[in-house]
Amino acid sequence: MRVDMLLRGLCGGLLAGLLLPGAAMADLSAAQARYDRNGDGALSREEAPPAVLRYFTETDADKSGGLTAEELDGLALHLTAERQGTPDPALRTWLETQPAGFASIDAYMRRLVDELPLEGAGIFVSKAGRTIHQETFGIYDPQTVIPIASASKWLTAATIMTLVDEGLLDLDTPISAYWDEATGEAGRMTLRQMLSHTAGTGGSHLADQPRDFTLEDSARGALALPRSGPPGERFQYGGVSMQIAGYIAERVSGKPWAELFEERIAGPLGMERTWYGFAQKPEPRESVTNPILAAGVYSCLEDYAPFLLMLAADGVHDGKRVLSAAAVDEMMRDYADGGAGLGQRTSASDPRGYGLGSWCDEMTPDGACPVAQSGGAFGVSPRIDRRTDSVILLMTKDRMPMMRPYWGAIIAASEKLLASE
Repeated sequence: MRVDMLLRGLCGGLLAGLLLPGAAMADLSAAQARYDRNGDGALSREEAPPAVLRYFTETDADKSGGLTAEELDGLALHLTAERQGTPDPALRTWLETQPAGFASIDAYMRRLVDELPLEGAGIFVSKAGRTIHQETFGIYDPQTVIPIASASKWLTAATIMTLVDEGLLDLDTPISAYWDEATGEAGRMTLRQMLSHTAGTGGSHLADQPRDFTLEDSARGALALPRSGPPGERFQYGGVSMQIAGYIAERVSGKPWAELFEERIAGPLGMERTWYGFAQKPEPRESVTNPILAAGVYSCLEDYAPFLLMLAADGVHDGKRVLSAAAVDEMMRDYADGGAGLGQRTSASDPRGYGLGSWCDEMTPDGACPVAQSGGAFGVSPRIDRRTDSVILLMTKDRMPMMRPYWGAIIAASEKLLASE
């Protein structure tokens, strides 16, 4: 079996779960070139990515020093079987039986890394701007850069809100005022609708767009896609409208998105290891011309935590204002239902709302979101509770559906400890 055939077999298992979560078939030739660099049909210890390297010795059954297609196939089947089942109820609830304290949470996270298994994980907890707890596990440290998927949306909304603060953009002005190519129903969309997934642009994230596009190319293509409904009629999660919103930000500022993000968010917050690119298609940040604004950010625990602390502090970081308090309030309101009157939520069984770039886990009668989060598909879970002035950030490179039950247990245990602070 050739390596390219192997990679096709792994796409739904090992690659999708560990190496290239969310990978599509079009990614496989790139994956082959990335890992089997000498093209000999086997992965050496030097070529193997971390998710395979940790199993290298036991997988190399013939002790050849290289993993054959058959050996990797066996590993993939083993790990896929482990990871596609229902999360272990005993492991999921183990934390509830332990003494309250971050030592128990750390022990739980070590178990997750060892038993699921994971490459690594990290946790950051703060209250009133003070770091209460930070720890990392496995082959992970606070500066380990990973794709954060939909946790990108919060950063995108914040960047655009800096332009709203300056009066260069207005949340409720139809976008035709900023871009004359936006006509008809599409031209009536507003930035508030586009950042809250209520603009009627459909559910795609456009993560498969060509890399050599510009953001203008991307936005023009997004504008031409079939619409899912009139602006403001209903909530439909996706990233199409964020590409359009980002291009409008470029138009009114006269600057490329990367420069806007750097000077308005990343620079003031010291986010040196955070940039926009393509989800699971890493490339040098300076070469990215078509950033995927809803899902393409790469970041780390050390960088994303200050962003959350800034939001929790009503837009202030180290005594300097990054966003107005009013902008933060606008971001943390429910525009999917209730107070905004925009129709149905994500589903009849989903009680959450949605603000600008983040989910509302709890809402007040007037539509404010005291508890907001912007979880990403690769296992990143950032959360702010404005009632207790607290932040919880969990990061790992794994699939969100797999991690969500475990993250829920960790968040619940952390919130209990924060309540006692």
